[in-house]
Amino acid sequence: MSRLKGHVDRADQLLIEGWALDLDAPDDSVNVCIVQDGQILLSLRPIRRSQDVVRALGLEVSEAPTHRWRWVFPLANGLRPDLPFSVCFAGTDTPLARGRDLSIPLAPGMDAEVEADLARITFMTPSYRLEGSALRIGVMTQHPAGGPMPELDVDGVRCPSAPIQTPVFRGKQGAFASVALDPSTKPALRERVSTVALTAPTARTQREVLHASLCAIAVPPGVFDPGLRIGPLPGESNLRRISGPNASDLTYQIGGATTFMQMDRLAKHYFGRHLTQFETVLDWGSGCARVLRQFRETAPYAGLPTATRQSLVGLDIDEVNIAWCQHNVPQLGRFGVLGLDGFEEPDASVDLLYGISVMTHLTELNQSLWLEEIARILKPGGCALLTTHGEYATYRINDNIALPFVDRFGFFDALPDAAIGADRDTYYRATYQSRAHVRQLWGRRFEILDVVAAANSFIQDFVVLRRR
Repeated sequence: MSRLKGHVDRADQLLIEGWALDLDAPDDSVNVCIVQDGQILLSLRPIRRSQDVVRALGLEVSEAPTHRWRWVFPLANGLRPDLPFSVCFAGTDTPLARGRDLSIPLAPGMDAEVEADLARITFMTPSYRLEGSALRIGVMTQHPAGGPMPELDVDGVRCPSAPIQTPVFRGKQGAFASVALDPSTKPALRERVSTVALTAPTARTQREVLHASLCAIAVPPGVFDPGLRIGPLPGESNLRRISGPNASDLTYQIGGATTFMQMDRLAKHYFGRHLTQFETVLDWGSGCARVLRQFRETAPYAGLPTATRQSLVGLDIDEVNIAWCQHNVPQLGRFGVLGLDGFEEPDASVDLLYGISVMTHLTELNQSLWLEEIARILKPGGCALLTTHGEYATYRINDNIALPFVDRFGFFDALPDAAIGADRDTYYRATYQSRAHVRQLWGRRFEILDVVAAANSFIQDFVVLRRR
C-alpha cells in the first residue's frame, strides 16, 4: 500500500491549497478530494507550481514539495460557507494533515469602521449645466438626520441648502443647493481653480477632516476659457466609453479636475508630496486622459508646485481612447495600449500609480494578478491610489443584484460590462466589494493607509496604498 503524505496549507474564501505526494512513488501525482456534507465536490490533481499564481496569491515560495494542489475562490465554485468540509486523499477517507473539519465563514456583513464612516458622511450628488456664460452647479445632499443642514462653500462664500424629499441612504435627510459661477461678473474664474465644497460641521478627528475636504468640486478655468486647455475635448463616443451614456464635456472636465484635486490632498497627507512632485506617475486605465491632463490644465491654476522633472504615462486596454490621446494630447506624456496580463514597465520603475474605476471592472482573480503587477513596478515604498465600488456603491440601491453577495461573501463580479466593446465583457465586469475584502486581498502585498468611502465621483471608495 502506498504511503501517502499531504498537508492543507491554506483554506479561506480566496484559496484552498496544499500539497500531496506518494512517498513510494514521488514522481506520481496523488489526487485529493474536497468532501462536504458527505459529497465529493471535486477532485484536484497536484501540479507543479505556477510562479505567477504563487506571487499573485501571496503564497510561500519553496522548491519542495512540488506536488501542489489549489482551488481558487471556492465559495464562487460551489463550496458552501459555514458548513464543515474535509480534504482527503482520493479513493480514501483519510484526510490530509490539517484537512479535517475545516470551514469558511460567511462575511460578517458591514464592519464597524464602515458603519461609522457611512453614518457620519454627508453624501453629495452634483449636476452641471451652462446658462449663457455661467456654469450652474446643483448639489443634492444626504446628511445625518438631526444634524445641521449642509451648506455650500463657494470660494469662501456660504450658500444655504433647502430640505427636499428624496430617496435617502439609511435614514439620512435630503437637501439641495445650487450656485452659478459666471466669469463675466467674476473674471478671476479664468485665473484659478474654483472650489464648491460642503461644510463639515461634524468632522472631529484628523481623518474625518481630511475626508470632509474631499467633498468638494473643482472647476478648472478651461471650462470657461478653451484657450487654457492643453488640447481638444474628446468626442461623445470617447466619453461614453469611460463614463457611460450620461457623460458630457462638463462631467469630463469638472470630474477630472475634482478627482485630481482629491488625489492631491490624499497624496500630500499620506505621502508628503503633491501629485506634481512624483518623478514617475502612471495612470492605469487612463481612458481619454480625463485625469492625466489635469497635471497640465488644473495644477498650474491650483497653486501646486511645478514639477522640475516628471514623467507621465497613460496606459489602458481601450485602444480607441489611447489612439485619441496619442493624436490629440501627445505633449502630456507616453500613452500605450495595455495587455490583459500585465505591464511592460520595468521592475521598481514607478513612484506613483493611480487607477480610477479600474478595480471596479475586474474579477477577483484578475484583481489579484494586477495587484502583484502593481507591486512589481512600484519602487520600494512606492505609492498607489485605487478606487472600488465599496459599501456605499453597493448598498445605496436596495435592489442592487450585488448586495446579497457582497454582504455574505465580500465580493461580486458576475455582471458583464460592454462599455469598451462586447468582445471584452467576459474580462470587463461591474465589480463590487467590501472593505474587509479589500483589506484581506490587497493587504497581502500593500500597506493600506486609508479607505475613503464615497469619495471618487462621490460614489466610489478611494484606497490609499503603499508598497510594502
